[in-house]
Amino acid sequence: MRNARFIAIIALGLAASAMLMTAPAPSSDRFPTCVTGQAAAIPSGPTRVLVLGTFHLRQIKDRFDPAYLDSLIERLAAFRPAAIAVESMAGDLIMSLEGRSKDSALVREVLDGFAETQRKLGHAAQAQLQTDASSAAAEVEKRLDASPAPDRPALVMWLLAAYNHPTAVLQWSLIPTAEKTSQTVVPHETAAALDEALRQVNETPALGIRLAARLGLRRLYPVDDFEDLEAIGRILPVLEKEAAQNPLLKAVTNSPVYLDDKGRLEAAIAGRDLLPVYRVLNSAERVRADVDAQWGVFLRTHFPGGEDRGRLALWENRNLKIAARIQAVCSAYPGRNVLVIYGAAHKPFLEKYLSQAMNTEIVRFDDLKGR
Repeated sequence: MRNARFIAIIALGLAASAMLMTAPAPSSDRFPTCVTGQAAAIPSGPTRVLVLGTFHLRQIKDRFDPAYLDSLIERLAAFRPAAIAVESMAGDLIMSLEGRSKDSALVREVLDGFAETQRKLGHAAQAQLQTDASSAAAEVEKRLDASPAPDRPALVMWLLAAYNHPTAVLQWSLIPTAEKTSQTVVPHETAAALDEALRQVNETPALGIRLAARLGLRRLYPVDDFEDLEAIGRILPVLEKEAAQNPLLKAVTNSPVYLDDKGRLEAAIAGRDLLPVYRVLNSAERVRADVDAQWGVFLRTHFPGGEDRGRLALWENRNLKIAARIQAVCSAYPGRNVLVIYGAAHKPFLEKYLSQAMNTEIVRFDDLKGR
């Protein structure tokens, strides 16, 4: 089960700098003259990255209808991403944390809170295939891009064994119903769990898998990462205490930007179209207000021990790691389009870090108009 105390602190993501969004854009001389501008000059151009900031759809799970996302899906499909990255723990990270879990209660909490399903299905698949996660990951790379299309039920099991749950669910969704019923490779309990994952009101199935299936993509890229857990463990007691009693932190959830979000979401649900919500969530004005309310607060709390500044640094630490994983995805798609679907709180940080890469160009959501 999730540790409510730790998950609450992580989910709040309370840290960062209001000055981040107001700082001037990096100058063109941040790289040596010999490379400046070369990405735009090459025939294919730079890799274009769209970071779609999203709210967590589980907030409206009792009222959600997939049709609410039709307009957004149309707009994202016109962008034609060659790869889609999602907010899910990557297999190699799960493997690494499993190796550290014996000696760290905090690591165990992260695994239980953010990778429970991946590990449960993964361990069952590993036992059935008589393999380990690392070997399964190597096998996946052999099978996933095979031509003609691979044996999907078998591929699903290898993906689960490698802890790549998003791609396993995508591949499962591509299997015709009759074949799902007749196949004997994926056990009944696992098949039921995959069907449930497809029905879940979550950004990965509702946006990532739906769009990937429409575009004929064979995989999703899980790119989530976490703060240095030992470091956050040292400041967690103070953060927990201050979050409950510090007036500045207690006031964050009632900031005007979030009250506006609630009203706008209700209007969008009434109109059966969530595109207006995504327009605002990904607008420069809303991003600035979010950074100031949610992150800039830690520059105003002035904890005696500096834990607020430490939390800010660790939030940036997390987003730098996520950006590095996204950049690794970009390395496989030079000159093409990459879509990143992530919680809106991460968006400005990911865009800032990715925009500083020599061969990456950030695409704004508003740039999709007319496509």
